[in-house]
Amino acid sequence: MIENTILWEASYFSDSEGWVSLEALTITTDKLELSSSIYSLFAYGEWIFRGDPSLLEDKIIVEGRKLKFVFKTNTEDVTKYMSIFSFINGPGVSATSMGEAYFCTLISPWYFSQYSKSLAYYGSISETIKSMITSEILGAFNNIFIDKTYDEMNAVHYRTKMTQGKFIESLKKQAIGKDNKAIFMFTTCENSFYIKEYSENIDTTITAIGLSHKDLPSYQNQINTYPNKFVFMNALQLKFNKDKEDAWLEAGAGLSYVSALQGRVKGISEEPLLPILSPNQTQAFAPLLKSKGAISKVYSDDSLLPYSHIFSETINMQSYSLMKAHVLDLFCLPQVFVIPGKFCHLHITKEDTNKESLFSRNFMIESVSHIFTGMKGSTTVSISSPGISYDDVEKVEGLLYSESE
Repeated sequence: MIENTILWEASYFSDSEGWVSLEALTITTDKLELSSSIYSLFAYGEWIFRGDPSLLEDKIIVEGRKLKFVFKTNTEDVTKYMSIFSFINGPGVSATSMGEAYFCTLISPWYFSQYSKSLAYYGSISETIKSMITSEILGAFNNIFIDKTYDEMNAVHYRTKMTQGKFIESLKKQAIGKDNKAIFMFTTCENSFYIKEYSENIDTTITAIGLSHKDLPSYQNQINTYPNKFVFMNALQLKFNKDKEDAWLEAGAGLSYVSALQGRVKGISEEPLLPILSPNQTQAFAPLLKSKGAISKVYSDDSLLPYSHIFSETINMQSYSLMKAHVLDLFCLPQVFVIPGKFCHLHITKEDTNKESLFSRNFMIESVSHIFTGMKGSTTVSISSPGISYDDVEKVEGLLYSESE
Protein backbone atom coordinates (compact mmCIF):
# COMPACT_ATOMS: atom_id res chain seq x y z
CA MET A 1 0.00 0.00 0.00
CA ILE A 2 1.12 3.55 -0.67
CA GLU A 3 2.48 5.52 2.28
CA ASN A 4 2.44 9.25 2.91
CA THR A 5 6.23 9.53 2.62
CA ILE A 6 7.96 9.86 -0.76
CA LEU A 7 11.63 10.56 -1.34
CA TRP A 8 12.08 13.52 -3.65
CA GLU A 9 14.81 15.84 -4.79
CA ALA A 10 14.89 19.25 -6.48
CA SER A 11 17.38 20.44 -9.10
CA TYR A 12 17.85 23.66 -11.04
CA PHE A 13 18.99 24.02 -14.64
CA SER A 14 22.21 25.86 -15.48
CA ASP A 15 23.28 26.56 -19.06
CA SER A 16 26.87 25.74 -18.15
CA GLU A 17 26.39 22.77 -15.80
CA GLY A 18 23.05 21.22 -16.76
CA TRP A 19 20.89 19.99 -13.88
CA VAL A 20 22.37 20.82 -10.47
CA SER A 21 21.01 19.16 -7.32
CA LEU A 22 19.35 21.08 -4.50
CA GLU A 23 18.85 17.94 -2.40
CA ALA A 24 19.55 19.73 0.90
CA LEU A 25 16.33 21.72 0.47
CA THR A 26 14.07 18.65 0.70
CA ILE A 27 14.24 18.45 4.49
CA THR A 28 13.98 22.24 4.92
CA THR A 29 10.83 22.50 2.78
CA ASP A 30 7.83 23.75 4.74
CA LYS A 31 5.56 23.45 1.70
CA LEU A 32 5.91 22.30 -1.87
CA GLU A 33 2.66 22.44 -3.83
CA LEU A 34 2.49 21.51 -7.51
CA SER A 35 -0.88 21.95 -9.21
CA SER A 36 -2.49 21.75 -12.63
CA SER A 37 -6.02 22.15 -13.93
CA ILE A 38 -7.98 21.55 -17.14
CA TYR A 39 -8.93 25.25 -16.99
CA SER A 40 -5.36 26.59 -16.86
CA LEU A 41 -2.87 26.84 -19.73
CA PHE A 42 -0.05 26.77 -17.20
CA ALA A 43 0.65 24.50 -14.25
CA TYR A 44 1.28 26.45 -11.05
CA GLY A 45 2.50 26.06 -7.48
CA GLU A 46 4.56 27.38 -4.61
CA TRP A 47 7.67 26.34 -2.77
CA ILE A 48 8.41 27.55 0.76
CA PHE A 49 11.77 26.52 2.21
CA ARG A 50 14.78 27.60 4.25
CA GLY A 51 18.04 27.91 2.34
CA ASP A 52 21.37 29.67 2.33
CA PRO A 53 21.39 33.37 1.28
CA SER A 54 23.94 32.35 -1.35
CA LEU A 55 21.05 31.00 -3.44
CA LEU A 56 20.34 34.64 -4.21
CA GLU A 57 23.93 35.84 -4.39
CA ASP A 58 24.84 33.02 -6.80
CA LYS A 59 21.78 33.82 -8.96
CA ILE A 60 20.21 30.39 -8.44
CA ILE A 61 16.86 31.73 -7.19
CA VAL A 62 15.89 34.14 -9.97
CA GLU A 63 12.74 34.66 -11.99
CA GLY A 64 12.58 32.22 -14.90
CA ARG A 65 14.91 29.64 -13.34
CA LYS A 66 13.83 26.15 -14.43
CA LEU A 67 13.38 23.56 -11.66
CA LYS A 68 13.04 19.79 -11.73
CA PHE A 69 11.40 17.72 -8.97
CA VAL A 70 11.98 13.96 -9.04
CA PHE A 71 9.72 11.78 -6.86
CA LYS A 72 10.86 8.22 -6.19
CA THR A 73 7.75 6.02 -5.96
CA ASN A 74 7.56 2.24 -5.49
CA THR A 75 6.87 1.70 -9.20
CA GLU A 76 8.82 4.41 -11.02
CA ASP A 77 10.35 7.86 -10.71
CA VAL A 78 7.96 10.69 -11.54
CA THR A 79 9.52 13.96 -12.77
CA LYS A 80 7.80 17.33 -12.70
CA TYR A 81 9.09 20.60 -14.14
CA MET A 82 8.36 24.15 -13.03
CA SER A 83 9.97 27.58 -13.23
CA ILE A 84 10.18 30.38 -10.69
CA PHE A 85 7.55 33.03 -11.49
CA SER A 86 8.22 35.24 -8.46
CA PHE A 87 9.96 34.96 -5.10
CA ILE A 88 10.23 36.56 -1.67
CA ASN A 89 13.30 36.33 0.55
CA GLY A 90 13.28 37.09 4.27
CA PRO A 91 12.84 38.67 6.65
CA GLY A 92 16.16 37.59 8.08
CA VAL A 93 17.34 37.61 11.69
CA SER A 94 19.38 40.75 11.04
CA ALA A 95 19.90 43.44 8.44
CA THR A 96 23.48 42.44 7.64
CA SER A 97 22.69 39.96 4.85
CA MET A 98 19.83 38.37 2.94
CA GLY A 99 17.55 35.98 4.79
CA GLU A 100 17.19 32.19 4.78
CA ALA A 101 13.42 32.07 4.27
CA TYR A 102 12.23 31.70 0.66
CA PHE A 103 8.73 31.82 -0.83
CA CYS A 104 8.73 30.96 -4.53
CA THR A 105 5.68 31.07 -6.81
CA LEU A 106 5.99 28.51 -9.61
CA ILE A 107 4.65 28.25 -13.16
CA SER A 108 5.07 26.01 -16.22
CA PRO A 109 8.52 26.50 -17.82
CA TRP A 110 7.04 27.26 -21.25
CA TYR A 111 5.66 30.52 -19.84
CA PHE A 112 9.18 31.94 -20.31
CA SER A 113 9.52 30.58 -23.86
CA GLN A 114 6.77 32.84 -25.22
CA TYR A 115 7.20 35.84 -27.46
CA SER A 116 4.89 38.21 -29.28
CA LYS A 117 4.14 37.77 -32.99
CA SER A 118 1.56 38.57 -35.67
CA LEU A 119 0.47 35.93 -38.16
CA ALA A 120 -2.57 34.47 -39.92
CA TYR A 121 -3.33 30.76 -39.63
CA TYR A 122 -5.64 28.60 -41.74
CA GLY A 123 -7.53 25.52 -40.62
CA SER A 124 -9.22 24.14 -37.51
CA ILE A 125 -8.20 25.38 -34.08
CA SER A 126 -6.36 22.18 -33.21
CA GLU A 127 -4.39 22.40 -36.47
CA THR A 128 -3.68 26.08 -35.88
CA ILE A 129 -2.32 25.59 -32.37
CA LYS A 130 -0.30 22.51 -33.38
CA SER A 131 1.23 24.46 -36.27
CA MET A 132 2.15 27.38 -34.02
CA ILE A 133 3.70 25.18 -31.32
CA THR A 134 5.62 23.05 -33.82
CA SER A 135 7.11 26.04 -35.63
CA GLU A 136 7.80 28.26 -32.62
CA ILE A 137 8.07 26.59 -29.20
CA LEU A 138 8.15 22.83 -29.76
CA GLY A 139 11.25 22.43 -27.58
CA ALA A 140 9.53 24.11 -24.65
CA PHE A 141 7.38 21.01 -23.95
CA ASN A 142 8.27 17.48 -22.94
CA ASN A 143 5.18 16.07 -24.68
CA ILE A 144 2.27 17.38 -26.76
CA PHE A 145 -1.13 15.65 -26.92
CA ILE A 146 -3.67 17.31 -29.22
CA ASP A 147 -7.17 15.95 -29.85
CA LYS A 148 -8.72 16.89 -33.16
CA THR A 149 -11.25 19.71 -32.96
CA TYR A 150 -14.33 19.84 -35.17
CA ASP A 151 -14.67 23.57 -35.72
CA GLU A 152 -14.36 25.21 -39.15
CA MET A 153 -11.67 23.47 -41.21
CA ASN A 154 -11.22 26.45 -43.56
CA ALA A 155 -11.28 29.21 -40.96
CA VAL A 156 -8.72 32.01 -40.80
CA HIS A 157 -7.34 32.83 -37.34
CA TYR A 158 -5.54 36.14 -36.90
CA ARG A 159 -2.85 36.53 -34.28
CA THR A 160 -2.02 40.20 -33.76
CA LYS A 161 0.97 40.94 -31.55
CA MET A 162 0.10 38.09 -29.20
CA THR A 163 2.25 35.67 -27.25
CA GLN A 164 1.60 31.99 -27.82
CA GLY A 165 -0.35 31.69 -24.58
CA LYS A 166 -2.53 34.71 -25.24
CA PHE A 167 -3.31 33.45 -28.75
CA ILE A 168 -4.31 30.01 -27.43
CA GLU A 169 -6.56 31.67 -24.85
CA SER A 170 -8.24 33.68 -27.62
CA LEU A 171 -9.11 30.45 -29.50
CA LYS A 172 -9.91 28.25 -26.53
CA LYS A 173 -13.67 28.76 -26.27
CA GLN A 174 -14.21 28.58 -30.03
CA ALA A 175 -12.91 25.00 -30.27
CA ILE A 176 -15.39 22.13 -30.23
CA GLY A 177 -14.89 18.39 -29.97
CA LYS A 178 -16.63 15.54 -31.75
CA ASP A 179 -20.41 15.43 -31.21
CA ASN A 180 -20.29 18.91 -29.65
CA LYS A 181 -17.99 17.93 -26.80
CA ALA A 182 -16.34 20.68 -24.73
CA ILE A 183 -12.63 21.30 -25.27
CA PHE A 184 -9.95 21.92 -22.62
CA MET A 185 -6.43 23.26 -23.14
CA PHE A 186 -3.92 22.88 -20.31
CA THR A 187 -0.40 21.95 -19.22
CA THR A 188 0.47 19.38 -16.56
CA CYS A 189 3.35 19.60 -14.08
CA GLU A 190 5.16 17.08 -16.28
CA ASN A 191 5.38 19.95 -18.79
CA SER A 192 3.03 18.19 -21.22
CA PHE A 193 0.60 20.29 -23.25
CA TYR A 194 -2.93 19.03 -23.94
CA ILE A 195 -5.87 19.89 -26.13
CA LYS A 196 -8.45 17.43 -24.85
CA GLU A 197 -12.14 16.95 -25.48
CA TYR A 198 -14.60 15.80 -22.85
CA SER A 199 -14.62 12.19 -23.99
CA GLU A 200 -14.44 9.26 -21.63
CA ASN A 201 -11.98 6.51 -22.54
CA ILE A 202 -11.70 3.36 -20.48
CA ASP A 203 -7.93 3.27 -21.05
CA THR A 204 -7.48 6.56 -19.22
CA THR A 205 -9.79 5.82 -16.29
CA ILE A 206 -8.47 5.43 -12.75
CA THR A 207 -10.35 4.21 -9.69
CA ALA A 208 -10.69 6.16 -6.44
CA ILE A 209 -11.46 4.07 -3.36
CA GLY A 210 -11.32 4.77 0.37
CA LEU A 211 -8.48 3.32 2.40
CA SER A 212 -10.99 1.83 4.84
CA HIS A 213 -13.53 0.64 2.24
CA LYS A 214 -14.57 -2.98 2.76
CA ASP A 215 -14.29 -3.61 -1.02
CA LEU A 216 -10.60 -2.69 -1.11
CA PRO A 217 -9.33 -6.31 -0.80
CA SER A 218 -11.28 -7.30 -3.93
CA TYR A 219 -9.19 -4.79 -5.93
CA GLN A 220 -5.85 -6.03 -4.60
CA ASN A 221 -4.85 -8.04 -7.69
CA GLN A 222 -5.61 -5.06 -9.94
CA ILE A 223 -3.72 -2.75 -7.60
CA ASN A 224 -0.68 -5.03 -7.72
CA THR A 225 -0.80 -5.19 -11.52
CA TYR A 226 -1.78 -1.58 -12.29
CA PRO A 227 -0.85 0.49 -9.22
CA ASN A 228 -0.98 3.75 -11.15
CA LYS A 229 -4.65 3.26 -11.98
CA PHE A 230 -5.78 3.75 -8.36
CA VAL A 231 -5.95 6.61 -5.88
CA PHE A 232 -6.61 5.93 -2.21
CA MET A 233 -8.79 8.38 -0.34
CA ASN A 234 -8.77 9.43 3.31
CA ALA A 235 -11.85 11.63 2.83
CA LEU A 236 -14.01 13.23 0.16
CA GLN A 237 -16.15 16.33 -0.14
CA LEU A 238 -19.02 17.10 -2.53
CA LYS A 239 -19.36 20.73 -3.61
CA PHE A 240 -22.59 21.40 -5.47
CA ASN A 241 -23.30 24.92 -6.78
CA LYS A 242 -20.53 26.37 -4.61
CA ASP A 243 -19.88 30.08 -5.30
CA LYS A 244 -22.51 30.08 -8.05
CA GLU A 245 -26.02 31.43 -8.31
CA ASP A 246 -27.42 29.83 -11.44
CA ALA A 247 -26.43 26.14 -11.69
CA TRP A 248 -30.08 25.14 -11.98
CA LEU A 249 -30.49 27.62 -14.84
CA GLU A 250 -27.45 26.32 -16.73
CA ALA A 251 -28.85 22.78 -16.66
CA GLY A 252 -31.67 23.81 -19.01
CA ALA A 253 -30.08 26.59 -21.05
CA GLY A 254 -30.87 27.57 -24.64
CA LEU A 255 -29.13 29.69 -27.27
CA SER A 256 -30.63 32.67 -29.09
CA TYR A 257 -28.61 34.25 -31.87
CA VAL A 258 -29.03 36.68 -34.74
CA SER A 259 -27.99 35.49 -38.19
CA ALA A 260 -26.79 37.60 -41.10
CA LEU A 261 -29.51 37.90 -43.77
CA GLN A 262 -27.09 38.14 -46.72
CA GLY A 263 -29.48 40.54 -48.49
CA ARG A 264 -32.58 38.34 -48.05
CA VAL A 265 -35.86 39.31 -46.47
CA LYS A 266 -36.31 37.38 -43.27
CA GLY A 267 -39.30 35.05 -43.09
CA ILE A 268 -41.46 34.55 -40.00
CA SER A 269 -40.23 31.00 -39.45
CA GLU A 270 -36.55 31.84 -39.74
CA GLU A 271 -33.99 32.64 -37.05
CA PRO A 272 -33.34 33.74 -34.37
CA LEU A 273 -33.65 30.16 -33.19
CA LEU A 274 -33.65 28.88 -29.63
CA PRO A 275 -31.96 25.46 -29.66
CA ILE A 276 -31.77 23.76 -26.28
CA LEU A 277 -28.20 23.14 -25.17
CA SER A 278 -27.40 19.79 -23.63
CA PRO A 279 -24.51 18.74 -21.40
CA ASN A 280 -21.68 16.66 -22.82
CA GLN A 281 -23.38 13.44 -21.73
CA THR A 282 -26.77 11.77 -21.87
CA GLN A 283 -28.49 10.25 -18.85
CA ALA A 284 -27.14 12.89 -16.49
CA PHE A 285 -28.74 14.23 -13.33
CA ALA A 286 -28.09 17.05 -10.89
CA PRO A 287 -28.81 16.91 -7.14
CA LEU A 288 -31.64 19.43 -7.38
CA LEU A 289 -35.39 19.09 -7.51
CA LYS A 290 -37.07 18.84 -10.90
CA SER A 291 -39.23 21.93 -10.70
CA LYS A 292 -38.68 23.87 -13.89
CA GLY A 293 -39.46 23.87 -17.60
CA ALA A 294 -37.24 23.04 -20.55
CA ILE A 295 -35.61 26.46 -20.91
CA SER A 296 -34.29 28.13 -17.78
CA LYS A 297 -31.59 30.38 -19.17
CA VAL A 298 -30.94 31.90 -22.59
CA TYR A 299 -27.51 32.73 -23.97
CA SER A 300 -28.06 35.65 -26.35
CA ASP A 301 -25.65 36.62 -29.10
CA ASP A 302 -26.17 39.41 -31.63
CA SER A 303 -22.60 39.55 -32.94
CA LEU A 304 -23.56 38.21 -36.41
CA LEU A 305 -20.56 35.89 -36.21
CA PRO A 306 -20.90 32.50 -37.91
CA TYR A 307 -23.25 30.20 -36.02
CA SER A 308 -20.50 27.59 -35.56
CA HIS A 309 -18.41 30.17 -33.71
CA ILE A 310 -21.33 31.23 -31.48
CA PHE A 311 -22.38 27.64 -30.79
CA SER A 312 -18.86 26.41 -29.90
CA GLU A 313 -18.24 29.24 -27.47
CA THR A 314 -21.63 28.80 -25.82
CA ILE A 315 -21.25 25.02 -25.45
CA ASN A 316 -17.87 25.51 -23.76
CA MET A 317 -19.22 28.24 -21.47
CA GLN A 318 -22.16 26.08 -20.41
CA SER A 319 -20.03 22.95 -19.95
CA TYR A 320 -17.47 24.81 -17.81
CA SER A 321 -20.24 26.29 -15.66
CA LEU A 322 -21.95 22.92 -15.15
CA MET A 323 -18.69 21.18 -14.33
CA LYS A 324 -17.77 23.80 -11.74
CA ALA A 325 -21.18 23.19 -10.14
CA HIS A 326 -20.60 19.42 -9.70
CA VAL A 327 -17.25 18.97 -7.95
CA LEU A 328 -15.95 16.33 -5.56
CA ASP A 329 -12.64 16.84 -3.78
CA LEU A 330 -10.79 13.60 -2.99
CA PHE A 331 -8.16 13.86 -0.23
CA CYS A 332 -5.67 11.11 -0.96
CA LEU A 333 -2.32 9.65 -0.06
CA PRO A 334 0.46 11.10 -2.23
CA GLN A 335 0.08 9.71 -5.73
CA VAL A 336 2.23 11.91 -7.91
CA PHE A 337 1.35 10.15 -11.19
CA VAL A 338 -2.20 11.59 -11.23
CA ILE A 339 -2.81 14.32 -13.81
CA PRO A 340 -5.91 16.30 -14.88
CA GLY A 341 -7.88 15.41 -18.00
CA LYS A 342 -8.19 11.69 -17.24
CA PHE A 343 -11.39 10.14 -15.95
CA CYS A 344 -11.85 8.78 -12.46
CA HIS A 345 -14.36 6.18 -11.29
CA LEU A 346 -15.42 7.03 -7.76
CA HIS A 347 -16.07 3.81 -5.83
CA ILE A 348 -18.28 4.63 -2.86
CA THR A 349 -21.27 2.85 -1.37
CA LYS A 350 -24.32 3.59 0.75
CA GLU A 351 -23.47 3.41 4.42
CA ASP A 352 -26.57 1.43 5.41
CA THR A 353 -26.83 -1.14 2.58
CA ASN A 354 -23.30 -1.18 1.12
CA LYS A 355 -24.89 -0.91 -2.32
CA GLU A 356 -23.42 1.38 -4.96
CA SER A 357 -23.86 5.06 -4.15
CA LEU A 358 -25.79 7.40 -6.42
CA PHE A 359 -22.48 9.29 -6.79
CA SER A 360 -20.39 6.21 -7.58
CA ARG A 361 -19.80 7.21 -11.19
CA ASN A 362 -17.15 8.39 -13.65
CA PHE A 363 -15.96 11.99 -13.40
CA MET A 364 -13.31 13.98 -15.23
CA ILE A 365 -10.24 14.91 -13.18
CA GLU A 366 -10.55 18.68 -13.09
CA SER A 367 -7.47 19.58 -11.07
CA VAL A 368 -4.68 17.95 -9.08
CA SER A 369 -2.52 19.33 -6.28
CA HIS A 370 0.46 17.48 -4.80
CA ILE A 371 1.47 18.97 -1.44
CA PHE A 372 4.62 18.10 0.53
CA THR A 373 6.17 19.13 3.83
CA GLY A 374 9.60 17.63 3.81
CA MET A 375 9.05 14.13 2.42
CA LYS A 376 5.52 13.73 3.79
CA GLY A 377 2.87 14.45 1.23
CA SER A 378 -0.72 14.24 0.12
CA THR A 379 -2.64 14.60 -3.14
CA THR A 380 -5.94 16.40 -3.63
CA VAL A 381 -7.84 15.31 -6.73
CA SER A 382 -10.86 17.38 -7.78
CA ILE A 383 -13.25 15.55 -10.09
CA SER A 384 -16.25 17.03 -11.87
CA SER A 385 -18.83 16.51 -14.58
CA PRO A 386 -21.47 18.55 -16.47
CA GLY A 387 -23.99 16.18 -14.90
CA ILE A 388 -23.73 13.04 -12.82
CA SER A 389 -24.54 9.99 -14.91
CA TYR A 390 -27.22 7.52 -13.89
CA ASP A 391 -28.04 4.01 -15.09
CA ASP A 392 -31.59 3.69 -13.78
CA VAL A 393 -34.13 6.51 -14.09
CA GLU A 394 -35.92 5.30 -10.94
CA LYS A 395 -32.84 6.18 -8.89
CA VAL A 396 -33.11 9.85 -9.88
CA GLU A 397 -36.88 10.21 -9.76
CA GLY A 398 -37.79 13.67 -8.51
CA LEU A 399 -34.41 15.15 -9.47
CA LEU A 400 -33.51 17.11 -12.58
CA TYR A 401 -32.25 14.69 -15.21
CA SER A 402 -31.81 14.40 -18.96
CA GLU A 403 -33.62 11.76 -20.96
CA SER A 404 -31.66 8.93 -22.56
CA GLU A 405 -31.20 9.32 -26.29
